[in-house]
Amino acid sequence: FRPSSRFMRSVHIERDFVDSEALEGYILTEHSRESLSRIALGLRSKSTQRAWRITGNYGVGKSIFTLLLAQWFAGEAHSFPSSFKSRIGYKKITPIAPRLMPVLVTGSRDSMARSIFSAIGCSLEHCYEGHRKPKAITEFIHNARLNDYPVSDQKIIDTLVEVNDCVITDGLSSGLFLVIDELGKFLEFATLHPEQQDIYLLQHLAEMASRSGNKPIFVIGLLHQGFHAYAHSLSDVVQREWEKIAARFEEIVF
Repeated sequence: FRPSSRFMRSVHIERDFVDSEALEGYILTEHSRESLSRIALGLRSKSTQRAWRITGNYGVGKSIFTLLLAQWFAGEAHSFPSSFKSRIGYKKITPIAPRLMPVLVTGSRDSMARSIFSAIGCSLEHCYEGHRKPKAITEFIHNARLNDYPVSDQKIIDTLVEVNDCVITDGLSSGLFLVIDELGKFLEFATLHPEQQDIYLLQHLAEMASRSGNKPIFVIGLLHQGFHAYAHSLSDVVQREWEKIAARFEEIVF
């Protein structure tokens, strides 16, 4: 018995998104298909369900499923392995195939705002490859490369909205699909350095997504455990605030 090497390593969302064989051999379960269908309801113009958290232990398949999500929402379902392509075709879920620009972030014990800002810059470079870049986009990509460029939580929200408007206007995308893998590492950083990372950024992201209307912005966060587990060392008052923020994200459990 010789398992494929794909099953012997973890998935890295940013790296594997551009790997055409990353989903080869993936078994689409009924739970995965139903989860995709639930999230896809956010494509409806009046939907307010665009902020999600996917929770589950290490190794249960959260990241590979989210890789599937990112490629599906980016309009890449045509390149899926034939073994499950017909089961998740666009026509079975939505009348119009989505074409959202993926913004892929891997969590670390660092500033979440800074990491998202850098990821937006990388996504824009890929999105505008071969296309004329507006001055504002060129400047943003330049700033995203600067490690010392000041990035506030409000700056992230404003940037996501502005970038979304720009890529839609330029006909390169129909919205944004923000994925935060290993979200727990950012939560750990927030508990250790509350003066550097405000957990309310997640609340603002969820509110922005739910109100994005006909210019959809999705926010997907991946966690190994519930929010309360990361806040156990904080005061009861703060823990309750964290739970309120968690409740702004629809949960899918793996």
